[in-house]
Amino acid sequence: MMFDERLLKLRLYLSSFIIGATLSSSTYFIPIFLMEMGASYTFIGLTGSLRGIPYSILPFFVGFLTTRYDLRTLYMLSPISLSIGLASLYFSRNYLDVIVGNILVGISMVFYWPVAESIIAEFVSEESKWKIFSGFSTSWSTAYFIGPIFGGFISQLIGVEGLFLLCTLLSITGLPIIYSMGKLQIRKINVKDKQRIDIVKSSKSIWSMYVSVFLFTFGMSCIIALAPSYFYEIGWSNVEIGLIFTLFGLARTIAYMLTNKLNIFNPALMMIFSTIFMSLSIIFLARIDFTLIIISLLIAGFVNGIFFISSFILINIKIDAGYRSTSIGLMEGVLGLGFIISPGLIGFLIDILGAGNGFLITSLIVILALPFLLLLKLR
Repeated sequence: MMFDERLLKLRLYLSSFIIGATLSSSTYFIPIFLMEMGASYTFIGLTGSLRGIPYSILPFFVGFLTTRYDLRTLYMLSPISLSIGLASLYFSRNYLDVIVGNILVGISMVFYWPVAESIIAEFVSEESKWKIFSGFSTSWSTAYFIGPIFGGFISQLIGVEGLFLLCTLLSITGLPIIYSMGKLQIRKINVKDKQRIDIVKSSKSIWSMYVSVFLFTFGMSCIIALAPSYFYEIGWSNVEIGLIFTLFGLARTIAYMLTNKLNIFNPALMMIFSTIFMSLSIIFLARIDFTLIIISLLIAGFVNGIFFISSFILINIKIDAGYRSTSIGLMEGVLGLGFIISPGLIGFLIDILGAGNGFLITSLIVILALPFLLLLKLR
């Protein structure tokens, strides 16, 4: 079956923007919603961890499914589960309701990035791949820098519950766009058994990348799952919190816009650079100075984009076509595992040791990725 690559990419860009805008407008305000209910940092972190459970368990399974089922159908599950999760948050009356809604939001992420990246890896020509990956990444990351400030204004006007309801409706609008992509079934690879590619064997060449992704998620979850509550506690308004996360998203978008230029550099070297600066930016989060925190989040956003661009480049270099979706699923699963463990642990550290020491220990955990990345660079 022949695909119109131009139409496919436009629908991918638009759908990724809608889903990204829904996620970024709502998820940054779940910690604030919990704090208003009287939750501790430990509980807020654990709730963030629960959202990470689907992302740690399901991506590899989804990667397996992408080789056997229509990717369009799998991609549609993202806005469906997201809208149900946000509706659950809107109607929530206790912690359990919030947890259920949060897990459903986590499930939506499983069918978002891994499936969309698999569509690019498997259905886009090699000469267009980096341009379209850059466009896709720019689309969702643009949504991620618009979403927080939008969510901040809306929640200030009609409350966080009203924001969840509005985002539920926004998510649903992505469904007809994804459906119009047409059937996206990966062609089965027919090769002799002795020539068959062993995906497990191939993935061994980048095992240290998976370890570094896991450690890097401690920095990400510190920013996404805990920092909003910390900023709220020290007296910042929803609009101010939305603004600084808009800048975080803007910096990440700039990084994704550079994808076409970055793929000429050594991806392991770029991941080393990203890890060092992510670690440094985490240290300064506990400083109450508004300007310093903005600078820290700008740096964190930019290197976050660089880090994951580099991981995608590595998979495309090391893993053969037809098996990349499984490797992407494995990487996203490792990312999800990090999001299970890190928010609760960091929240506990902040409760026991204070924000400054909690953020410092998190930065040291992130820097532990360096030896694994150095090993990757030497291979």
